[in-house]
Amino acid sequence: MFNATVLLKDEASRRHWQRHLLYFMRKLTVKYGPKPLLMKSPANTARVKEILELFPNARFIFIHREPFTVYASTIRLYSKILPQQALQSVSAEAVRDFVLSSYAPMRMKYEDDQALIPAGHLVKLRYEDFIGRELELLEAAYRQLGLEGFALARPFMEAEINATSGYETNTYTLSQEDVAAVKKSWGLW
Repeated sequence: MFNATVLLKDEASRRHWQRHLLYFMRKLTVKYGPKPLLMKSPANTARVKEILELFPNARFIFIHREPFTVYASTIRLYSKILPQQALQSVSAEAVRDFVLSSYAPMRMKYEDDQALIPAGHLVKLRYEDFIGRELELLEAAYRQLGLEGFALARPFMEAEINATSGYETNTYTLSQEDVAAVKKSWGLW
C-alpha cells in the first residue's frame, strides 16, 4: 500500500494520485480563489516529481529535523491517531516496523527527485533553526521563492505564532534498541 499511495511506484498509482490531487486543488481554488496554495503533507516528501508534473511552477519548503526526534514523534503520532481512526488494532511493534521501513524510501525518493525542482523553487530549513525564528525565516523563504504577499500574510502568521507561544516541543527518550534500529534503517540521514 505504501508503494502505491506514497512512493507511487507504478503508473496507475501515480495517475490516480495526481488525478485526486488536482481535483482537491481545484476545490480549494474554487473556495479560496486563484492564489498560491500551501500544502503540508510529510508524504509529499516522496512526491516531488509527481507534483512538478502537474504544477511545474510549484515551490517547495523542505523542513528537516533530527532523525531520532522524527522517529519518536512519528511513533507518538500513530499511537494517538490509530486508536481513533483505524478499523482494527495495530500493535506497537507493527507501527515501529512501519515507521522504520517507510522513512528511508520516502527520503531516498526525495533525494533523487529534488534535482527536478527548478532553481529558486526550493528552500531548506532545519526545524531546530526555525523554532523561535519563524517570521524571519518565513520572510526569507518568501523572498527566496519569489513569492509576493508576505506583508499581507504576516499578521496571520504572527497571530498563529502568538497563539502557540506557550507550546513546548515534545522531548523524547529512546531505548538503546530504538536508537540502534533508527541508525540501521536511517543511517544516511
